[in-house]
Amino acid sequence: MRTSLFNIAAMASLGLATSGLSADLSSIRSWGYYLSDISAPTVAASPYDLMVIDPTLDGEESRRFTEDEVQQMRTKPDGTKRILLAYLSIGEAEDYRGYWNKNWRPHDPPWLDIENPHWPGNYRVKFWLPGWKQLIVGSPQAALDQILSAGFDGVYFDVLDTYEFYEPTRPTAADEMVTFVRNLSAYAKNKRPDFIIVAQNAEALVDRPGYLAAIDAIAKEDLFFGQEKEAEPTPAEDHAESLKHLRKARAAGKVVLTVDYISKQDQRDQVLEEVSKNKFIPHFALRSLDRLTLPNGTLAESILGSSRNNRRAFFYSATIPAGQWRIVSRAEWSRSRYLYDYEDESSGIYQSFAAESFHEYTAALDVTYGFTDWFEAGLSIPTVSSHFSPDRQDHTGVYGEPVDATGLGNIRLLTRTGKGWNHGSDYLLFSGEWGLPTDTRREDLFGADTDFLFDIDYQHFWNHIGLSLGTACELFATESYHDVESNLSWRAGLLADLGEKTFASTTIGGNESGTVQLEASFEILVSGNASVELFGGIDIAGDDDSAYAGIALTVAF
Repeated sequence: MRTSLFNIAAMASLGLATSGLSADLSSIRSWGYYLSDISAPTVAASPYDLMVIDPTLDGEESRRFTEDEVQQMRTKPDGTKRILLAYLSIGEAEDYRGYWNKNWRPHDPPWLDIENPHWPGNYRVKFWLPGWKQLIVGSPQAALDQILSAGFDGVYFDVLDTYEFYEPTRPTAADEMVTFVRNLSAYAKNKRPDFIIVAQNAEALVDRPGYLAAIDAIAKEDLFFGQEKEAEPTPAEDHAESLKHLRKARAAGKVVLTVDYISKQDQRDQVLEEVSKNKFIPHFALRSLDRLTLPNGTLAESILGSSRNNRRAFFYSATIPAGQWRIVSRAEWSRSRYLYDYEDESSGIYQSFAAESFHEYTAALDVTYGFTDWFEAGLSIPTVSSHFSPDRQDHTGVYGEPVDATGLGNIRLLTRTGKGWNHGSDYLLFSGEWGLPTDTRREDLFGADTDFLFDIDYQHFWNHIGLSLGTACELFATESYHDVESNLSWRAGLLADLGEKTFASTTIGGNESGTVQLEASFEILVSGNASVELFGGIDIAGDDDSAYAGIALTVAF
């Protein structure tokens, strides 16, 4: 059953008292969070009143957003302005940032501490030491200064709760974090009085003198779900404690933003009801934050991918979020020429002959459902029309005339399991397909058959270029012969992001039988949850060859 879409109207009715808020923040009704593989056009096209993004594409200084790109992202589709905040971790050093020195080790420099075991590449910092502060503020190369000069409306401080790591041995750590935030806020507002300061987590600091005066808003992760285990309710005691502090901030006139990393609609509805009571502003995101989630729960960037049998372009084919559907309607034409083995058990005749032509026209509907954020399953239902012309010169009587057959193809059970890591730049995808013996057309031509395909694919992305490596094992059983065959294949490919809504891919593959496959595809995003793809390719194997082309429309909801 189709789940209800996220209630945008309900979000708009949250309402914020204007007392104590800046004019800009008082109008905020929605916000988005997007930190990795950022596309400026995606941010610009989003509906959010406030967006939090990383100030760079991938952490490198050379990939910082320009002032023009910042202005583009500050403009909403209707021409009005949105608030654009830049993400900045002030409690951990990140080894992919421009300030990082590859020779650094924990305790050298003195402010650098141990690596966070939950976030590889992120290191605790002794934030009270001058060396760390100099990287954050006070010079043209410092992180906060670059955010100011790029034209962002404000900054989104993260990992303030690192003070809790030091409190057992340094009782002054909480007060020192408050002082750090107050100094950063004063520095920024001295340069730009309207500059916005948002602090994520560490909500207990609201009880410390001077903290609330230094910030304009506070954000909280996992307030309702996911604090200890993904998508599971946050423990009641922790939830209540956080809520107490957030309500205090709200009573002081501060905007409160919440982000929960959930995709099930019933959980979203529960959060929406609770934040409405407290006049908080919610957002729902992927924890990797490498794709922007829209208010209706869909993704602003393509995770649609192709689902063509055995000719799948694996790029951007991640599993869909839990509670969502993926529907692919596709039409494909193919022409083959190959050697065909014929056996008549009753007469004992065994012959091989060449097919002059074998044409197929396929129209199919693939429907899958996301049961979890890493597993989806469904069915592929094809209708196939075939024209088969054997070489009758050498094999008179085998087929007197060309054969035309139309019918239901093999209904296939589709499963897809995927896991991403490292902020979405790597992805491991497992897929399995079971073809049921429902192909009446094929049975007329070749005898009934079933088949199973298991595939594993690894993907890696560098900005707008992706690499895919994969292998597959296919088992094929023909009922009339009672034979079981297996075939191993390999595949490698590249994808290029040609713009906000256009992707192109090319793959080369082969199998142990000597077949070489070449394919190219071109995908255009019609919207955040729909795409049209054109594809084509050739298979070459000695005397056998085939060519195919087609079009696929994919919709996720």
